[in-house]
Amino acid sequence: MSSNPDRLVGRFTEAALIKRAKEVVEEKSKASTIFDEEAESQVPRFDKSECKLGRVLGRGGFCVVSEILHFNLEKHSPLDVTSTNGDALVDEEEDEFGELRYDGGVLVQDRQFMARRCLRKGKHARYAIKTLSDDCLKDPERFVGGVIDLAIESRFLAVIRHPNIIKMRGFGTSEICDVGFFLVLDRLYDTLTLKISQWKRDVEKTKGVGKLFDMKGKKKRKVWTDRLLVVYDLSTALEYLHSQNIAFLQQKPENVGFDVRGDVKIFDFGLARVMLVTFEEFPQGSLANDTYQMSGKTGSLRYMAPEGMIFNVKF
Repeated sequence: MSSNPDRLVGRFTEAALIKRAKEVVEEKSKASTIFDEEAESQVPRFDKSECKLGRVLGRGGFCVVSEILHFNLEKHSPLDVTSTNGDALVDEEEDEFGELRYDGGVLVQDRQFMARRCLRKGKHARYAIKTLSDDCLKDPERFVGGVIDLAIESRFLAVIRHPNIIKMRGFGTSEICDVGFFLVLDRLYDTLTLKISQWKRDVEKTKGVGKLFDMKGKKKRKVWTDRLLVVYDLSTALEYLHSQNIAFLQQKPENVGFDVRGDVKIFDFGLARVMLVTFEEFPQGSLANDTYQMSGKTGSLRYMAPEGMIFNVKF
């Protein structure tokens, strides 16, 4: 949906709600020690009309995620920026999974690269787009929450670098708090919720009659090995976030995905917060000074801390 300042969302105009969202985003940005406008300026930008969308991959409280089938880039677009570090660029190859591999150098995924490599092996979408949902645009509270969520997530993903955290490859040309703003992310193919169900089925296959087909227990050990590897990778991702003084606040199976190779990825940083003291200092932190005021009823009910459900908690 395009921006319309005079459009009513409940009792409020769209312009009034966006103004409020901007105030919150600016307040959060000022308090952050890691947001980097220069890093954000290096992220490729796309016009929504350049993205040919495929099927919907998922819906959340504020946003909807769809796969991108291909990019129809405007010729000689001012959005196309040539890298000044040409010596670092290398030719890429696709591995057996359709992922990109290279020896040395830095593989820069600019607009032209993304248009050329939009599909893995010419068939499977490599990228996805995250936009505000239509339902979100009808409710004032969800409208403001969705705009803030998407804006804050873009600022986090512009600076976060870890193999087990989803990568943002681009975002929209509109203002960060505009209705038409969107993110371009790596496409994921599974969630931890689905993976847990698959593990349960695999374990059941090793019981009863299934033991006859797994006499040495290799299949059963593989299930446990796969689980432990996911736990380890998630731990390293969270350790990295904590080293950057970032509290994720949305850790749940639905926000853990897997790429085409089966590598685990954390995603959805709309509720993440930057802590103003280091995690090492936290045991002696500023609880007495009320440094951290976390909103009550924030996040998913099933995974919410009990005190967060009832109160506005001092964190």
